[in-house]
Order: sequence, then C-alpha cells, then structure tokens
Amino acid sequence: MLGVKYQGAYQPVTDVYGNIIGIWYVGFSKTSINEFVESSWWGIISSLVLVMLMIVSIIWLFTKSLDRPVKELVAAANRLARGDLDTKITVRPGMKLVF
Repeated sequence: MLGVKYQGAYQPVTDVYGNIIGIWYVGFSKTSINEFVESSWWGIISSLVLVMLMIVSIIWLFTKSLDRPVKELVAAANRLARGDLDTKITVRPGMKLVF
C-alpha cells in the first residue's frame, strides 16, 4: 500500500543442496504493530497491579493474624509489670512457622 510503513523480515529458503529457491517474507504495518504493543503493555501493567494488590492483601491478613496474639501478650505482660500477679496468659495452639 502506498504511504503505509511496514515492518518486515525475510529469510532465504534453500533446498537440500543449499541453493536458494525462494524467499520467505513476513510483514505487518507499523500501525498494527504499534497497536499490538500498546495493548500488550496495558495488559501487562494491569496484571502487575492486580498481583501487587493480591500480595499486599495476603501480607496484611498474615500480619493481622500475627499481630493479635502479640498484642494480647504485651497487654498481659504490662498487667504483670503493674503488679497484677493474678494475670492469666492463655496459650492457644496456632500456626507454626517453620524456617
């Protein structure tokens, strides 16, 4: 087409003896390539944002589950430090982390 820029690639086609018998050519218009690249970038960026939100949510839930028992332990330790020796500390079996 006149006035349309194309991006192309070619490769010689050879026979079993190495003689060139033709050329294999593939080409696309630059407009089509630019549209494809732009739409691919938006897909990649939106996927990365979604994954980051999922990771932040998982980390938040994990730290929230670890934070509650620690706060209870700190509160009990503060009561003990103030002299309340009748303070009971309940130990509940929970998630065990293995490193």
